[in-house]
Amino acid sequence: MTGAPIPKGYVAVVPVEHSERIEYPDLPESFGRPSEKIRLPQAPKGQFIRRRGEDVVAGQIMARSGERVTPALLGTLAAQGYTRVTVACGPRVLVCTGGDEIRPTLTEDGDDTATELAYGQIYDANGPMLTSMLVEDGAVVRRISIGDDPELLIEHLREEYETFAPDIIITSGGISHGKYEVVRNAIAMAPSLGLPIPLSWFGHVSQQPGGPQGVNVLDFNGHRLPMISFPGNPVSTLISYVLMLRPYLRAGGPYGTPHEVASRMATLENAPRGVLVIDKPLTAPANKRQFLRGNLAMVESEPGTYRVELYPDVLPGSHLLHHAATADVLIELAPGTTYTGEKRCGTTASGLRITERG
Repeated sequence: MTGAPIPKGYVAVVPVEHSERIEYPDLPESFGRPSEKIRLPQAPKGQFIRRRGEDVVAGQIMARSGERVTPALLGTLAAQGYTRVTVACGPRVLVCTGGDEIRPTLTEDGDDTATELAYGQIYDANGPMLTSMLVEDGAVVRRISIGDDPELLIEHLREEYETFAPDIIITSGGISHGKYEVVRNAIAMAPSLGLPIPLSWFGHVSQQPGGPQGVNVLDFNGHRLPMISFPGNPVSTLISYVLMLRPYLRAGGPYGTPHEVASRMATLENAPRGVLVIDKPLTAPANKRQFLRGNLAMVESEPGTYRVELYPDVLPGSHLLHHAATADVLIELAPGTTYTGEKRCGTTASGLRITERG
């Protein structure tokens, strides 16, 4: 039987379905009767025998500190008799989204509050989206809604530091150049309110969508806490998270692999390359990497041969969240590059997974 120990002196295993009954050839295939003679084909030494140490040998390291515990690794440890392992807890992340024009969809206790919108309001999409991605990446999340009052935002951050004790703060929106950019204004006035900001940067990175970004360090009584600020358009928030924060969290975040290692594990380095399937030429903006939402497919180009094909959504608007919801990859276009090609014949590009489907 599969998994049974090999009797002493035996060097190979022949599957029962490869045996031939001699005395009762017309009877159905089975293990035969006691003392019944059967004919077996020749079998090479070691056939279907699994020896000790084939998978793991004595003294071999099975997992290193900082590695993600995947289902396969969990099974490996269990196969060696380990019933418990010490793991790092997921990072505690405070998500701050909103503005006076944003209507939250949940109260703090989880009740549904998606009532009628007032004139000029929209529902909060970024809060639920960020929360879902963070939970998927192992974080413990608390989400709060913020308005346009920077002083009140500082007060909320102090309260959450005391009650939730986050490891990371994430904000979405409020970092551009308008008069009421609540996050930028809050950081500017924080020192006068008794909250030191030892490091502060707001600027642009060379990508589209997701150009505006912010990184700040908040000093709560000597405890320095990073605050990462994404742009407010929902697709920009989504892409910023996937490109910048997810690689760090999946490498262990503040409790796992050092940040320098996480940076070298940038997801794009391992993104599959495929044929960009387009009907009309596409040109990426000069001096900016452009990321289009799209879908990836494995297509049989000839019998037994497959290739990766990338189908981009050519509408780049950073507000088109439903287009992102139907996509499973981000397709990277090099700065200033024009991509041409007929249907099923195009230039190669990188496709970065944004969902776990397929």
